[in-house]
Amino acid sequence: TVSGGITQALREVWAVLSARWLTLGAVGFGLAGYVGTGFMVALLQRRFHLPLIQAGMISGVIIGATGLLAMIGGGWLADVLQTRWRRGRLGLTTLASLAGALLTLIALYLPPTQVTWFVLLFSIGWLATYLFPVCAYPALQDVVASRQRGVAMAVNLAIGNVVGGGCGVVLMGALSDRFARASAQAAGQTLSEAHRGMGLAAAMLLIPAAMAIMALATWKASRHAAADRQRANDTAPAGAPTQ
Repeated sequence: TVSGGITQALREVWAVLSARWLTLGAVGFGLAGYVGTGFMVALLQRRFHLPLIQAGMISGVIIGATGLLAMIGGGWLADVLQTRWRRGRLGLTTLASLAGALLTLIALYLPPTQVTWFVLLFSIGWLATYLFPVCAYPALQDVVASRQRGVAMAVNLAIGNVVGGGCGVVLMGALSDRFARASAQAAGQTLSEAHRGMGLAAAMLLIPAAMAIMALATWKASRHAAADRQRANDTAPAGAPTQ
C-alpha cells in the first residue's frame, strides 16, 4: 500500500533503531572504502617507494582481489552463521571490522622496508572489512517492513557515499598535506617526497578509525535487530513472506 509519500517513508525508516546504526556503519564503510581506493597507489609510491606500475598491481590485489573473495565467501559464511546465531550477520561484521581496524593500523605503522608485511596485513584487514556490505545490507532488509526496503537502502547508500566518500576523501587530502608539512618542519627540512609519504601514511589512519566506527555501529545495530525484525514482520501485509 502507498501512504504518506516519501517523507513518511523516511520517518518510518529512521524510527528503526538498527537501521540508524547501520547507516552510521555505512558512513564508516564509505570513508574507509573511498580513502583506501583513492590513495592506496599514492601510499605505495610515496611511503614504500614502489614504481607506479607495481604500486597499481599491488593495489589491485589489496583492494580488488580481497573484495571479490569477501563478497563471495563472506555471503556464504554470513548465511551459515545467521541460521545458528541470532546476531549472526551483524556479529560477523562486527568482529571482522575490529580485526580489520587492528590489522590495518599495524600495517600503517610498518617502516618503508616492510612492504611485503604491509601488503599481507592490509590485505587481510581489507578482506575482513568488505564483509560489511555482505552482512549489513541483508540485515537492513530484515529490520524494515517490505514496503520500506527501497527507501531504507537508498538512505543508507546515499548517506554512506556522500558523507563517507565525498567528505572523507577531501578530509584525507587535507590531513595528508598538513601532516607532510608538519613532518618537514619538525625535521627542519624542505618538503620532500619522504615527508609526503609520512604525511599520507599518518592520514591513512582514517581507515582503521572508520573500521572502528563500523564495528561500533554494527554491534549497536545487533542489539536492536531482533526486535526490529519482529516488528517488521508484525506489520507485514497478510500473505506477505516474512524474513
